[in-house]
Amino acid sequence: MKISGNGRVNGGVYNEEIFVSGSSVFEGDVSCTELNVSGSVNTKNVKCEKEINISGSGKFEEVKTGKLSVSGSFSADSLTVAKDMKTSGSCKVRKDLCAANAQFSGSVQTGGNIKFGSASVAGKLECKKNVEAEDITVTGRIYVDGLLNAENVVIKFGYGAFTNRINSIGGTNIKIVYYKDGKFDLRDVIFDHGNVMTKVEESIEGDNIFLQNTECPLVVGKNVTVSYGCKIGKIQYYDKCEIKEDAIVGKKEKI
Repeated sequence: MKISGNGRVNGGVYNEEIFVSGSSVFEGDVSCTELNVSGSVNTKNVKCEKEINISGSGKFEEVKTGKLSVSGSFSADSLTVAKDMKTSGSCKVRKDLCAANAQFSGSVQTGGNIKFGSASVAGKLECKKNVEAEDITVTGRIYVDGLLNAENVVIKFGYGAFTNRINSIGGTNIKIVYYKDGKFDLRDVIFDHGNVMTKVEESIEGDNIFLQNTECPLVVGKNVTVSYGCKIGKIQYYDKCEIKEDAIVGKKEKI
């Protein structure tokens, strides 16, 4: 089915692909095999067997789809993606977001929980509750009001005057590092570490932990390295603990 121009369309079950060119409002829930939008679409609940492709903007309530690709802006009450999702621009989910594999370029905001298989964020991630993943990499800013829990956690940030805020982090391998133009440069870390910081309110717990420009009251790990720009209240470690110059640590103990 092809929809061109501006107008309103009845909701329903469409056992076919839907193409929207222009601006359309669906009055009611929509079920289809594939939804392709060039322009804008506004509807309630959407269930798409294969994938949703949006070039422009999409506003929804509940969305369930096999794949999702967005270039522009996307907003929904809740979002479930069975396979891959990729957004370039703005992605806002007012409640929970769940995706097997996700790539974000720009910003992603949720008011509920996030659950990923693997995820890569280049820009900004905001979550009002908890983030759970197998692997997650954030290059830029991150704000998590609850627990960030993943097998592998990588947070990379560069120039700016901002503070990342996370309530707590748990995982197997945790790395928080200063990152500039695709390269690590310790001279930049030394020069600029006072302007950027990742602040973890409660604790960081994992097996292998490497930290730069991080502030946290408690770090617990098997192998812990605390590097430039860190302010750590207490470190508890099982095997090894390395504290490099310019790092401030209140206390460390082997357990």
